[in-house]
Amino acid sequence: MQGDTTAPAGGTRTGLGVIVYISKASRPVTHDDLTHLLGHARQRNEKEGITGVLLYADGSFMQYLEGPADALMRVYAVIKPHPLHFGLIDLVREPISARVFTEWSMACHWVGASGASPLSANYELLASRMAAAVSRKSAASELLSKFWTEGRDAVAPALSMHSQARLRRRQAVAIDDDAAD
Repeated sequence: MQGDTTAPAGGTRTGLGVIVYISKASRPVTHDDLTHLLGHARQRNEKEGITGVLLYADGSFMQYLEGPADALMRVYAVIKPHPLHFGLIDLVREPISARVFTEWSMACHWVGASGASPLSANYELLASRMAAAVSRKSAASELLSKFWTEGRDAVAPALSMHSQARLRRRQAVAIDDDAAD
């Protein structure tokens, strides 16, 4: 779905959607980098009515964004070209009936060998929100939970499935092009 500009699938009475993506850091990320990034993100998200969480583990980001579909797309359009990351891959776009991260315009947690980040001072509340997300049994919540508990390598199967699906789409286009010749 990289490059896809469509909003999350609609159809819920709430009009809320979720986007989950993963990306690689373009350079080593410091706590100061995340503090600066979060300051801007929180202002923008508050203005747009977006909530969510940013997880960082060993050079990889995973972000879960939730809110009104049109606002999600505006915020996502700003996130995609940000110089702190590259290789952004959309994992999930789906409607939701209610928000999970109502307390934050953007929560953040440093996952992995380096331990908890000072940015995740509300760790207990964040952990309870993660548990609530997992209880929803959606693709978005399952990926978020795996990244939260096991780090970036836990989402490798999802990335593999995404790559295989993208390859199948390219092959189908090539077959269609050959048939047209």
